[in-house]
Amino acid sequence: MRPVTFLPGILLTLVLFLFPLCAQTHKALAAAPPAISDAEVQQLVQAVSAHNWDNNDWDKIVHPAIKKIAALDLASRQKLVQPLEDLLDNEDLLGNAENALSAVAEPALPSLITIAQKSIGNKQKYAVGAIGGMGPKAKTAIPTLLSLAKTTDPKLRDYVVGALGKIGPSAPGSPTIVQTVNILIAALKDNIAGSDSSLGSYGAPAVPELRKILQTSTDVALRTNAIKAFAAMGAPAGPAAPELMVAVKDPATRVDAIWALNKIGLPAKQAVPILKKVVLKDPEYWIAPKNQYAEDYSRKYAIQALSKMDVENDFIIQCMKDDVPGAIDALSSKGVAVLPAMRAMLNEGDSKSKRMAMSVLSGMGAAAHPAVPDLIQCMSDPDLRQAVIRTLGNIGPGAEAAVPTLIHSLLENKVRFEAILALGNIGPAAKDAVPFLIDILQGNPQFTTPPPPPGYHYVYGEKAGELGRMMADVMDQYQSREALTAIGTPEALKAVKEYDAKNPK
Repeated sequence: MRPVTFLPGILLTLVLFLFPLCAQTHKALAAAPPAISDAEVQQLVQAVSAHNWDNNDWDKIVHPAIKKIAALDLASRQKLVQPLEDLLDNEDLLGNAENALSAVAEPALPSLITIAQKSIGNKQKYAVGAIGGMGPKAKTAIPTLLSLAKTTDPKLRDYVVGALGKIGPSAPGSPTIVQTVNILIAALKDNIAGSDSSLGSYGAPAVPELRKILQTSTDVALRTNAIKAFAAMGAPAGPAAPELMVAVKDPATRVDAIWALNKIGLPAKQAVPILKKVVLKDPEYWIAPKNQYAEDYSRKYAIQALSKMDVENDFIIQCMKDDVPGAIDALSSKGVAVLPAMRAMLNEGDSKSKRMAMSVLSGMGAAAHPAVPDLIQCMSDPDLRQAVIRTLGNIGPGAEAAVPTLIHSLLENKVRFEAILALGNIGPAAKDAVPFLIDILQGNPQFTTPPPPPGYHYVYGEKAGELGRMMADVMDQYQSREALTAIGTPEALKAVKEYDAKNPK
């Protein structure tokens, strides 16, 4: 028999192949950060334990600590589980502990499930809340929550319903989805808080039972809750459009039903005719506000819904001209599709039409930049100048062509503040404004650099008495500082640094 001579070659090949992998694994392990120290654990727990509401401890101490916990590695979060669970025994710290344990996430889940199963009172409720706060990461807790949903304690049931909604479906086709939907429908019928939004998170599986409620129930509160569930669901509730259209006819459910159709959007397009009737104040579908200050929500939500359902732009433009609430926002959401019409209104319309067009363009933001030349032309009207400048500011960097005009606007007391804001929003492209903004920042009595066009004299401050002048000066200086920071040239940043040194906070 011949000796086996190829084994050394195979072994050498394996070594050459595996060595880099081992080296990479070792490098990855070496690079993994160590778990936080016991002292750091204590510091975080102490921060979470802050609860002096008069000192706004939540914003200053607790919330930053919870954000830090959420960003920690797995081993570090594991070390925090027991100390944070101990806080659930302190009635003053239940809410803080709930949020912190949700941030710990998976490492805290097994023991929180045990607490939810075996504890009573607030400790049990807040443990359930912490589980729900983990969202889909807590899917393994669904069986426990389904068991707890049988409780006769309405407050605990609130927590369970909320947790099931935040976790959402465990998996497509999972048997727990049917069980959960049935439990949430029962909770909806019992008017348990949060059951509508929780059903919304389950989407299509919840639609048939909710439709049955609208088809058969005469209970206005229950029907309203079902409609709110469809609103929370959004597009998956499209099959319920026929029932929602019927609900629009009922004054008791009209506004909620229109809001639901608005949230569903295009899948409820069959509702377009009835929504148009609402907008046009058809007596059958519209109720006048009780007083002149009450907002007409039904028309506002209807026009928003129509804009999502691809209704012709001319209809919405006419609604805007007829002062239908929400029409301006609806047109803004259309973006470039309505730009030609808005530019035409800027060039051909009366003062009211031009203001409306500017409001639409402002809502579009950067997408409205092709209208900048038309806006610059409108600057010649003193009555429109302030609105134009605000619109240019909302467009942002795309309004660079307006920088010379905005620099000139710094000369005018009435629009100076808006011009400073606009230049800051334009950012680095507004670098030509830096010398003039520095003058304002430093409170110079007049521009040291003559602004275009020549011949204008800049007088700093409002002519409204000494107090008014001082307030205007301070506001202009502060906003100039912000604008210079946004523009960010070396000269601008140097001026900001000098200003900050002279005016420490």
